[in-house]
Amino acid sequence: LGAFYNVCRHRGSKLLEESCKMNSIRCPYHAWVYGLDGKCLGTPMFQNNQSDACPSSSDNNTDMSDESYFDKQDYGLLPVKVQSWGFLIFVNLSSKPTELEEWLGDLPEKFQSHGLENWTISAEKNYDVNSNYKLIEENFMEYYHLPFVHPELTNVSRMEDHHRCQGAGMYTGMLTTPVSRDVDSVWLNLPAVEGLDKEHREAAYHICIFPNVTFTILPNHAFCMITDPIRANQTRERTFLLTPQETSDYEQHGTMFKELTTFWDMVNTQDLGIVERVQAGLSNPAFTGGRMCYQFEEPLHRYQNWLGDKMCGIHRVPPGD
Repeated sequence: LGAFYNVCRHRGSKLLEESCKMNSIRCPYHAWVYGLDGKCLGTPMFQNNQSDACPSSSDNNTDMSDESYFDKQDYGLLPVKVQSWGFLIFVNLSSKPTELEEWLGDLPEKFQSHGLENWTISAEKNYDVNSNYKLIEENFMEYYHLPFVHPELTNVSRMEDHHRCQGAGMYTGMLTTPVSRDVDSVWLNLPAVEGLDKEHREAAYHICIFPNVTFTILPNHAFCMITDPIRANQTRERTFLLTPQETSDYEQHGTMFKELTTFWDMVNTQDLGIVERVQAGLSNPAFTGGRMCYQFEEPLHRYQNWLGDKMCGIHRVPPGD
């Protein structure tokens, strides 16, 4: 697993515009070629033996006396820190990146029996949202709005069954247990992952990893959202329905997949509708801030402290409960 900045080392052209599968990367500007390991493999017509043809520094003000010393091995792609956990890949652009283990805290240990690294994408959908990405994150991490925005969701995730599930790490965590087995519920219809610890078999975990990754994990599937900021008031939200290998047989579980996909689309559409209303309301100069409810909205305080820390150049990982 490797990651590099999407820029050519020659004149700075952007290399790729979209996802693709290839054995090498060719710059569209001057055709410099790079391997998937980041090494510069080719620089067409860029010769080391033509220094005689170059004007010397005495001929004009342009000094190219080092032209003969060019070595393409010195011009590989610029690397970026990349690590993975479960079904997620994390990229850190900082010159002094925090180790992923510190960032995630106790999450890898908590979900070890889920075997998340073996889960695969069963469905995905993108949403264009007229709001700041942080409002989507904040909405996810509180359940105060559930009975008013998601009456259908409360059939399987009742208010009284929500609990804090907060360890040390750069994340907020809530837990629904037990997940209600309502007659119309679709959350637990698919078979659970094999080898799951008993404590997880009737639980749903709602995790927000700072700054823009959220997911709900159940015994048999996960719904993951990644919010990409486009502008201050616009976000591209990418959503993924992931399932373990036990549910990969679509023909056997096709109806359940469709019901689950429809359910999550409904819930997410409800969320995004209310988030856009918040974005519109925040533009009103009369609103200068409100009072949050500790019982339901403490994770927002945790999240907003992180934002304040980052704006002030402070690094600290808060403890858990």
